[in-house]
Amino acid sequence: SDFPNRLLLIFGMLSVAVAAFFILVQRDIKRLLAYSSVENMGLVAVALGIDGPLGIFAALLHTLNHSLAKTLLFCGSGNVLLKYGTRDLNVVCGMLKIMPFTAVLFGGGALALAGMPPFNIFLSEFMTVTAGLARNHLLIIVMLLLLLTLVLAGLVRMAARVLMAKPPQAVNRGDLGWLTTSPMV
Repeated sequence: SDFPNRLLLIFGMLSVAVAAFFILVQRDIKRLLAYSSVENMGLVAVALGIDGPLGIFAALLHTLNHSLAKTLLFCGSGNVLLKYGTRDLNVVCGMLKIMPFTAVLFGGGALALAGMPPFNIFLSEFMTVTAGLARNHLLIIVMLLLLLTLVLAGLVRMAARVLMAKPPQAVNRGDLGWLTTSPMV
C-alpha cells in the first residue's frame, strides 16, 4: 500500500519545511540545533517514504550520521555556554579567537550537519535524492532540495557569525579544560 509512504513523505516534508523556517530565525544555539534535529528526522521520514532499498538504507545511514554530528555540536554548545555564559547567537561570536580548538570542531560539525561534502550527511542526503529520482518523486525532491538550501543558509550563517565575527572583550581567551573538550573528539 502506498498510503503509509505518502504519509511519511507528507509529514517528512512538513517537518523539513517548518524546521527550515525556524533555523533561519532562531537566535538560541541549542534551539537551533533542536530544530535541525526536526529537519533531519523529517529527512529520514522522506527517505523512508520514498521506500525501496536505497531509500531505507539512506534513512538508516542518515540517522547514524546525524547522531554523530549532533553529539559533536551539542558538546560544543555546552562549551560555548560555559565560556560565554549564554546561548544567545547575538552574543556568541568570535569563537576562533576565543576558543580555537572547540571552534574548529564546532565548525566542522556545523558543516557536516549542513550536508556539505565530504561529510557523511552529504552522502545520506545524496542517496535520498537519488532514491527519490529513481522512484519518480521529482516534485518532492525539488522541494526537498530547496528546503535543504534554506537549512544550509541558516547553518552557514550561524557558523560564520559564531566562528568569525568580532569576539566580545569580556570573554577570556583559551579553550576550556580537557574534561570538556575531549568528548568533542
